[in-house]
Amino acid sequence: MGQTIISAIGVYISTSIDYLIVLIILFAQLSQNKQKWHIYAGQYLGTGLLVGVSLVAAYVVNFVPEAWIVGLLGLIPIYLGIRFVIVGEGEEEEEEETIERLEQSKANQLFWTVTLLTIASGGDNLGIYIPYFASLD
Repeated sequence: MGQTIISAIGVYISTSIDYLIVLIILFAQLSQNKQKWHIYAGQYLGTGLLVGVSLVAAYVVNFVPEAWIVGLLGLIPIYLGIRFVIVGEGEEEEEEETIERLEQSKANQLFWTVTLLTIASGGDNLGIYIPYFASLD
């Protein structure tokens, strides 16, 4: 149990060390100490979402035979290509409108910005967390 905890801490530190630079920049730009909790809460929510998605994906991966995993990963680019052909670039405009709505909300802007930054910069962490969680008993 202790070895699992130590290895989990090591995995988290090694995957999140790059995000430390982003947090330093965010804290350096703060004008008020009252806003610090927005950064803390956004960072914890984003990290929690990444770990939660990784746990669910690792649980699902355990039901897929090992010989099929690489072949099933090849379906992801095919899906993205078909979706782009059918939907086109219209969905990107919807994403821009969502971002504009977030910018209008001044009270929670920092919180959601930090949450989305955590998820965006932590997307590569999924490639580490999923196999790590799948290897645990």
